[in-house]
This record gives sequence, structure tokens and C-alpha cells, in this order.
Amino acid sequence: MIKKNDDNTFYGDLFENFSDHLNTPKPDPISKIKKNKDRKIFRVKDLNKIVKTQLESDFSGIWVEGEISNAKLHSSGHFYFSLKDKEAQIRAVMFKGMYSYLKFTPENGIKVLLKGSLTCFIKTGSYQINAKYMETKGLGSLQLAYEQLKNKLQSEGLFDPTYKKNIPMLPQKIGVITSPTGAAIRDILSVINRRYANVNIIIYPVRVQGDEAKFEIRNAIKYFNKKLADTDVLLIGRGGGSIEDLWPFNEEVVARAISDSIIPTISCVGHEVDFVISDFVADLRAATPSSSAELVIRDKLEIKKQLDYSKSILKKIMANFIQNYAQDIDYLNERFQLLVKNTFDKKAYKLGLLHSRLINLSPHAITSRGYAIVKDLNNQVRPLESFKVNDQINIKGYNTELFCEILKMKTLEKKSKDK
Repeated sequence: MIKKNDDNTFYGDLFENFSDHLNTPKPDPISKIKKNKDRKIFRVKDLNKIVKTQLESDFSGIWVEGEISNAKLHSSGHFYFSLKDKEAQIRAVMFKGMYSYLKFTPENGIKVLLKGSLTCFIKTGSYQINAKYMETKGLGSLQLAYEQLKNKLQSEGLFDPTYKKNIPMLPQKIGVITSPTGAAIRDILSVINRRYANVNIIIYPVRVQGDEAKFEIRNAIKYFNKKLADTDVLLIGRGGGSIEDLWPFNEEVVARAISDSIIPTISCVGHEVDFVISDFVADLRAATPSSSAELVIRDKLEIKKQLDYSKSILKKIMANFIQNYAQDIDYLNERFQLLVKNTFDKKAYKLGLLHSRLINLSPHAITSRGYAIVKDLNNQVRPLESFKVNDQINIKGYNTELFCEILKMKTLEKKSKDK
């Protein structure tokens, strides 16, 4: 029913009923909660434990894909990160035991697919994924690990050609690190025996695939450097296979052992199209194990041929040297003889002048000019004032000698220089 008010507005029964409802007292929710006698009270820790158990039961072995962010490798070895997509993110952890099996290094921005379980961290009540396995989306995990390690070692200078050691031309002792039963060792021995059989070969047997292979290869390299340091060169490799088969030669421990080796190293892994990290670190890369033997041991006939060629070249060089410098030698010889003659002539001229001076100063030359020499009876030349009256003297001229007795002496006055 519709009614009209004095102000010409209308209202109906519905409005009256709504007004009545508004005026009805509302029940108190707090009092209702208080009246509930069946209270089951949880401690926070207990509640989180229940959530943890329920999550791990209902969400065990789930696969989740997303992009890694907030990546942090703790000093404990545990890896903490977040997994996100465009609309959400979730925390995750991979503990040290499982993280150590990863072939690649998880980094921010890498899209991954992981398997794990939902769990709750009891202390904070936050839920997270406990990752047990992880692989990359797009680029394969092994390929990503390969590129990451390659870039890391290259930035450290382990591939720098300036640090590469020369491979000896004629090694006397060769170390081979490979499987004792594989095709690689047979190929290496066959080539060496065919090309130059009288060489000392030391084989260090190792596994060349599997998780333990990297440690055996590293230990073999260290053994040669410590116990057999007089080894001339090391061949490190194996035959062909899948990327998983060749993976020990992509491991960091093997790469660093090769880099630290004092003995020159040759990496010979797989086939020509296969490239592993050890190829870049070693002093020389061989495409195959057979080619490594060809590189390290030269054929006897080839060596003899090169020696004969070097001998003929040396003879030509010596002949040209003698021919080119023979004229120079003759010229230098003439110059030397002329220099000796000129030096001798100059010395002879000076000697002649000295001789003439000495002759002019001799007593004989003086008497030839009209002078005389006065001596006593002992044939001693004495000044005249040293004699006295009645002394007997000897007066010697150029060709006459007088024996006299002094009858009278007279001292002469010195003439003035001004007169």
C-alpha cells in the first residue's frame, strides 16, 4: 500500500518494514564467541607445525616453473631465492646437499623448472618451496653451466695465450691421463709406436665419466707435477661421447689443475667438433687423442728430412756470409796495415829527432865546434875553479888531447848583462 505524506512524498509498507528492521537490536558477536565453551587453544609454534605437516603432505613432489630472483648463496652452502612470474612470487630454498649436484649456477633472471615440496618455516610462519631438483628452461642446464664456467675462467685469465707453455719438440717422457681400457689410449699408443717408438710413456689410469671422474683426473695431474715433475708433457683426454660423457673435462677442479700444472699439457677430448673447458685452459688443444700423439711425437723420417733441410740452409747461409764479408775483411786488413805503418813512421820520426838532439848534446859534438873538456888525472870532468896551481890536467879537444900543469890562475870578473 502506498501512502501520501503532507509534503507530497510517498512511502509504502516495504519502507515501514525496513524501518522496523533497522530498529530491531542486533546480536552481539563478541558475546556469542564468549559463550562458546569448546575452545581449542594452539600455541603459535604448534600451529605452524600443523601447517608445515599439512603443506608437506598435500604439496609433495610438485613441479613449479618461474624466474629466479633475490638469489643468495649462504656461507653454509644453502641457496635461498624467490621464484616469480608476472603475477606472484614465492620463497624457495635448496639446501647444500642438493645444491652441490647442480651443474649450473642459479642466478637472478634465469628461468627454471624445479621439483620440491611446500613447507613452512616454523619460526616466521612463512611458507616456501624446499627444492630438491632444478633445471633451466630454454638453454639446457649443462650448456648453461658450460657457458658460466667458461666466462668465469676467461675473466680470470686462464685462457690467456701469454701463459701458455711451449710443447717440447722431442719429448723423452710422456704422461697420459685417460681410461686404461678406452679407445683413446689404444689410438695414442699406436700413433706413438709408429712415429717414434723409443719414447718413455707413463699411463695414469682414471675414470673419464661419472661424478668421481673429475677428482681422479685432478689428482692424476697433481701426481705428475709432484712425483714425476721430469715428465715433458701430459696428454689429458678421452674418446668421443655425449655432453654428459665428456662433462668431467668441463669441471672447474679439472680446469684449475690443468692451469696450475708446471708440466705442459695437451687436451685431447672427444672428436674435432667437441669443445670442452680443458681445451681452452690447456697449453695446446688436439682435436682427437690420435692427433694429440701426432702433435707431441714427430715422425722420424720427418725429423730427418727437416734436419737435412736445415743443414743445407745453414751451409748456404754460411757461404753467403763468407762471400758477403770477404771483401770487407780485405778492406779492413788493408786499413789495419796502413794504420800500423803510419803509426810506425810517426814513432820513427820522433825517435830520429830525439836521436839528433842527443848527438848534439854529446861531448864529441861539443868539441867538434871548437870547445874543449877539462878533466883531472882521474879522468873526471871538473869546473875550472876547483883546480889550483901546480895541478896536472887533461884538456881534450875534437881530435887533440893536451896534458898540462897549471902555472898560474886568474879569476875573471863576471860581465854585466846590461853591457
